[in-house]
Amino acid sequence: MNNSEFCSLNIFEENVLNGKKTLKLKKTNLKQIQSFTKPLFSVGIIGSARKGKSTLLNHTIGHLIDEKIDYNNLFPMGNNSQSVTSGMLILNKPISAQKMGLSSSQDLMFLDVQGTDLGEENTTRQLVTIASLFSSVLIINVDKNFKNSTLDLIKNLALLKETLNFSDLKSPHLLFLIRNYSKYECAMTINRKPVSKEEYLKDWMDPEKHPKFADDLKFINKHFPRRSIFTMKKPKTNPKLAFKKLPDFVNFLKNILNNLSPLSFGKMQLKGNDFASLIEKCHTDLKKKKMIQVLDLASFIANKHLDGIIEKCLQDYKNLLKVDCFHNRYNWKRWVKGLNLSQIERLNRNYNSIDRKSQSKIIIKYQKDASILMPTLVRERLSDLKNQMKQKSKIYQKKIKQNYKNQVEKKKREEQEERIQLERERLRKIEQERIRRQKELEKERKRERERKKKLKKQQEEQERQERERERLKEEQRRIERERERVRERERERQRQREREEEEERETRNALIHLYLNSYRRPRYYGRRVYIVRRGFFF
Repeated sequence: MNNSEFCSLNIFEENVLNGKKTLKLKKTNLKQIQSFTKPLFSVGIIGSARKGKSTLLNHTIGHLIDEKIDYNNLFPMGNNSQSVTSGMLILNKPISAQKMGLSSSQDLMFLDVQGTDLGEENTTRQLVTIASLFSSVLIINVDKNFKNSTLDLIKNLALLKETLNFSDLKSPHLLFLIRNYSKYECAMTINRKPVSKEEYLKDWMDPEKHPKFADDLKFINKHFPRRSIFTMKKPKTNPKLAFKKLPDFVNFLKNILNNLSPLSFGKMQLKGNDFASLIEKCHTDLKKKKMIQVLDLASFIANKHLDGIIEKCLQDYKNLLKVDCFHNRYNWKRWVKGLNLSQIERLNRNYNSIDRKSQSKIIIKYQKDASILMPTLVRERLSDLKNQMKQKSKIYQKKIKQNYKNQVEKKKREEQEERIQLERERLRKIEQERIRRQKELEKERKRERERKKKLKKQQEEQERQERERERLKEEQRRIERERERVRERERERQRQREREEEEERETRNALIHLYLNSYRRPRYYGRRVYIVRRGFFF
């Protein structure tokens, strides 16, 4: 975790107006606190200027988050006699209370207040009032001269009598932190006898032993009954001399917080949004020099929560009416179907039954959600919720009646439109029938034309086929004649061959006869007969 994620925000700063110092609320920084979504524990610190309040908070936060990172710059610190802290500062992000051994569903924040010995008494009183009101633990930072340094702080706490009514308020746990303490320098003794720190604190807060501050001490004892004391040798006010580990102090602070509950009014625990709203209201009351009444603050924050609860309940009531009226057995369509204006009473009876059931559900939900708030205020606001539900019920009932009439009129219009639509449909069908007949007639004509055309084609085809048959017959006859001529020629050739053969036989016979009757012997070469004489063929 990087320390750059954390920084301090100035909630209040001193502002000079007409020569007087007043506290100015920085609303832009206050809006950032509204993002704190968990219940808050708050640790505030008051004391004189230049006594190391900011240094202590920085080292404590560093110990809680990460000891290896330097957190000296969270709350501004100085190295000279000039005070640095002005007004009231707070961290921009809460620290998980789990680091203090508390529940992880809670957050821890730290308040740093300017020195009580700075500024005017009016601004100091306002800062101490707000720190006392919104701190779970209020650290009273004093030096080793405990008795002397606490005088001014006791006066400042006693000033709360003029600004804050502590009735019904869980006041913060006062932690007196003695800085730079050494038992050798300032031993805690009563009548020169060493005593424990708790006995020493009890003796110092006894009004009978300090009659000069008796009234102030009585006020503190009455309204700040939870007190403890812690001594610390270090850290010094100079950061260079301070060590960063404060295990004893942090463990002591953890033990205190473990016995406390988060900031709350009654059962309602405060979150960032509530914290910011209350600071703004307290600042407004203090500017008007009006005493802060804790009961008024509780009523203010409870009313704010109740406003949200009532708004949500009214929305749920509206949704219930809508769902029940339109989606249960009294379904809207069933109401409208077959009804007329004389049956609105039936509609009202149905609606009233649903309305009573819905209001009962919402009242139970309201009482459950508001159970942690002030009972008297919850009862008062319950009547407001009932009145608002009645008003919404009347409006909704009127709306339902009007919707019913509108539905009846709509139904009449729909019926009329349906009749018109039916008439249009009838005319459309007649027109369609006419067009259909016309198309059929046209198709019939077309079929007739096609039939005639087809018949003509058939006749032409028959004629063509007839001609083709005639042509084929003629061709057949021609072929036959040609064949006959070919056969005739073949017969002629055959006869020619026969004649030649006949002539050849006659010639051969003649030659044979001649051979037989002559000294010359014929020679045969194939079918020809030759007479050889003196080496020549004849």
